[in-house]
Amino acid sequence: MEIEVSAEAKDKRLNRHVAITVVVLSVATGLCNIKDGNIVQAMAQAQSSSVDLWNEYQATKTKQHLAETSRAQIAAVSALAESGWLLAVAWVLGAIGLFLGLCGFAGWSFHPAVLSTLLG
Repeated sequence: MEIEVSAEAKDKRLNRHVAITVVVLSVATGLCNIKDGNIVQAMAQAQSSSVDLWNEYQATKTKQHLAETSRAQIAAVSALAESGWLLAVAWVLGAIGLFLGLCGFAGWSFHPAVLSTLLG
């Protein structure tokens, strides 16, 4: 007797990796967003009269939102395309995001000038 394995069952491993990636990045994004809010609040208290600070905050939030959306789309596309290399790209981008979040939490003065130039 031969058992037929569906296409969905074959790629459960990839789907689990995608699901774990989305969960880890979602939690990290939430934590980094809290830290970001605290940093922005401290900056706003220190320079509340500066209009430039508000513009910078808005630009940062917009860029962050675009990066988060792109990251989520990459994880979703890899699940739809059933492609491992797309998942690897998502992991690389997620690792960069986690590193930048860690820099914020640890208070490291890391400034990704290349990334700022590319996004700005």
